[in-house]
Amino acid sequence: RLTSEPIKLSSATLPAGTYVHTSIAGANRDPEVFDKPETVDITRKPNRHLAFITGIHVCLGATLARIEGKIALGGLVKRFPNIQSSGPATIMPLARFRGYNTLPVRV
Repeated sequence: RLTSEPIKLSSATLPAGTYVHTSIAGANRDPEVFDKPETVDITRKPNRHLAFITGIHVCLGATLARIEGKIALGGLVKRFPNIQSSGPATIMPLARFRGYNTLPVRV
């Protein structure tokens, strides 16, 4: 999107013709919506994240992705019941989505 006129955003003014985009990842880390938004918590409730969007634009693969995630994580825990973190994760510097370069574990 392009701004059609100058717009004040927080402490900055964006001139007309400035490219802007929204960030779903940023919305998912809003501290007014999520307790400890920087913490990965698969048991968080309520979990009103926007990973698959909602309404008429909901991701058609959302149900399949959730099923695959449950199967994969369930299989991992079953195969390695003592799995635990062995160091800090390093986050990839992505503009639109959140991902990890490393997620060290001990099995």
